Amino acid sequence: MLFGLDIKDSKLPTITSIYAYPLNENSHVNNAKTKQALRLIPLKNGDYTVENIKAFGKIGFGITTWDRQDLAANKNGVYNIQTFVNGSKNFELDFKRFSFDETKHINQLIDYNIFRTKRQRVQKLFRTNNPLSIYKDLYNEGIITVEDSTYKVFKIKVSDFKNNTSWVTLSIKGEKNEPFKTEPKEQTPYYIYANKNTTLKEKSVNVSIFSDTFYEDFYMDFNVNADTLTLHEDIIPLQKSVKISYDISKYNKDDKNKLFIARLSGYNKTPYYTSTKRQGDTLIAYTKKLGTFTLAKDEEKPTVTPINFKKGQWLSKYRFLKIKIDDGVSGISNYRATVNNKWILMEYDYKTKTLTHDFNDGIITDTKNNLKIIVTDNVGNSSTFETIFYRK
Repeated sequence: MLFGLDIKDSKLPTITSIYAYPLNENSHVNNAKTKQALRLIPLKNGDYTVENIKAFGKIGFGITTWDRQDLAANKNGVYNIQTFVNGSKNFELDFKRFSFDETKHINQLIDYNIFRTKRQRVQKLFRTNNPLSIYKDLYNEGIITVEDSTYKVFKIKVSDFKNNTSWVTLSIKGEKNEPFKTEPKEQTPYYIYANKNTTLKEKSVNVSIFSDTFYEDFYMDFNVNADTLTLHEDIIPLQKSVKISYDISKYNKDDKNKLFIARLSGYNKTPYYTSTKRQGDTLIAYTKKLGTFTLAKDEEKPTVTPINFKKGQWLSKYRFLKIKIDDGVSGISNYRATVNNKWILMEYDYKTKTLTHDFNDGIITDTKNNLKIIVTDNVGNSSTFETIFYRK
């Protein structure tokens, strides 16, 4: 029983991929120092096997898995994952419950690089600097040490809430070789220590990184070209926000009022508004994603368009009044709606960009009604929409 509901579920958890990770410079898997996608082989009984691997040193594994109930097509997360080395329990993830405050650490539980580049959630079956409370019975953080000329049997047990269980079994042969495929070492002048405050500055841009923003030390790609800031790639998870500051003293007064910090995203590097505050001649934004940022300018006013009525229309039989508001550059900041100079409640649906007023609120009681809506975007451009409608 879960929340008082007994849900029918006789299906085994599905496993779609498994990865092996060499975890230090002396480790390798199948003669490679890079993480390896292993060939997963489904068995008739619902379990899985993996082609035998050769490895040496400290290694770990990752898995992509999901569960589906009998009467539902949607994919759900699994309930528990355990690993065993030569029959001894090595690692456990128990998803029964964890604090909402811990959700920010989920990006460190998964392989965030694969998630951002391939949209695939690979759950790491070893722990690296992650305080999540769902880890149980860890032996050496779930990391496996493979010595030369040894054999190990590694098993993964994946269970759903109803205790339907799928197993993955693979054999590891310890074999020390000189790897022919190595992870390229990308070194930059900017080495970030995870436990220290760091300030990066170039031209008009200043980046402040606070201690414990990152989980691990790494070389960061940092570059400023004109007003475009390259702050690595969005392939590394963050615990805290990074502060980005732009000096805009070189711009004229009118431009300063319309500037904001934007994150460039997608193939076409489309600018997306990042919440920006201005302090004198400095623009400041906080972000929990690395990537490319720039200064953008918004001189366009928001648009306001009636959806289900037109000027002068009788709306006596209508339950709702609907208006579409939009701003294609910096986005909507706020709006205010009045009828006959009285404030009315209009609920905003972010996905459909729709304002909706329910006439059952009883605020509108006059026959002739003057509707006024003021919409303001995130840099202060505003539009005023006024019209008349009638109700009995």
